[in-house]
Amino acid sequence: MVRCLFPPRVWAVCPNVSWGLLPWEADLLAVSKNERIHEIEIKTDINDLRRDHLKLKWSAQFCGKTMKNYIHAYWLAVPVDFLFEAAAMAKAIGGGVIVCETKDGIIYARKEIWPKKWSGPTEKNITALEFMG
Repeated sequence: MVRCLFPPRVWAVCPNVSWGLLPWEADLLAVSKNERIHEIEIKTDINDLRRDHLKLKWSAQFCGKTMKNYIHAYWLAVPVDFLFEAAAMAKAIGGGVIVCETKDGIIYARKEIWPKKWSGPTEKNITALEFMG
């Protein structure tokens, strides 16, 4: 996924970023040359995707106050089988979806749904996510 969508000559990519830089854990952060930060949340299990809305970063405590100070775009990276569920969640939060699939033993990734210009979660996003649980 990194090689296809966030090539190292253009992006600084940091996997498994935990509580030092952000007040939550991120699977992958990609920082562009113009210092735009994209968070990529990798989901390989459908139940993990469905539980994602329970994370602290989607709570009212962080709602619209904290995330917009750090993240410029939010992506869900999922297997192609989870596209429908991931698209619904991405729509609720204004994020994008990266679909990964394996062909002939090689993993390919593509940006299926592009995120909106993201300013972090809002009360409307949080309400939409609550209905997904």
